[in-house]
Amino acid sequence: MVELAFDRVLLHAPDQQRAKAAYERFLGRRIGFEPRVPNGAVQLGLPSWASRPGLVFSAQDYEGAVRLLNRRGLPLAPVDDARRTAAAVVNGLLLGVVERSSMEQAAGDDAPAGEIGAIDHVVVASTHLDRVVATFGGRLGLDLRLEQRVLKVAKQLFFRCQNTVLEVLVKPALPGKADEVWGVAWQTGDIEAAHRRLTCSGVPVSEIREGRKPGTYVATVKDPALATPTLLIEHRER
Repeated sequence: MVELAFDRVLLHAPDQQRAKAAYERFLGRRIGFEPRVPNGAVQLGLPSWASRPGLVFSAQDYEGAVRLLNRRGLPLAPVDDARRTAAAVVNGLLLGVVERSSMEQAAGDDAPAGEIGAIDHVVVASTHLDRVVATFGGRLGLDLRLEQRVLKVAKQLFFRCQNTVLEVLVKPALPGKADEVWGVAWQTGDIEAAHRRLTCSGVPVSEIREGRKPGTYVATVKDPALATPTLLIEHRER
């Protein structure tokens, strides 16, 4: 059995300097090569081997993971020898696996109040329910925790990997429409404090509202320079 952890989301960011500045305002700190929190990162701009945005997972046993996923019908091929990486485009979405670094950490709850301490979940949009379950559940082996209907014509599926959650929004659309990265939700321990900081920094952000999940409060960050729809979320004990 191979257990995958979330490593990064690959985003198309034509102006990488503008995107980096936007993430520094959003996170409230300087960033190095990429916006990173303990349980993952956002890569601004596609690497040379990536033809489109997508998701990259890490595995402790990289070779074993690639062999198993290929046997399951995910046609991974080596793309980067510097950091052992294999990838494939599946239903229009790039999916990759990298060798896990010993420096990687699990998500933690020890970020100071008001800071953005982790990626809460990553959102993918799709038009085909069975295809989603086959790809993320059957081939990648992610744990399908919840399926629910939303907005009358759509379904949400929540898959758990070691360190974060993948949400897939399935909506009927024209046949053949590709799957795509649809957003990133970031976690904070004090959404009011985070909201004040963002507002004072000039980051456009919606009012705080209750989330769909009981006990959650969310705000939408409306900065297009972030290169993907962005949500801020706080989980409160009920």
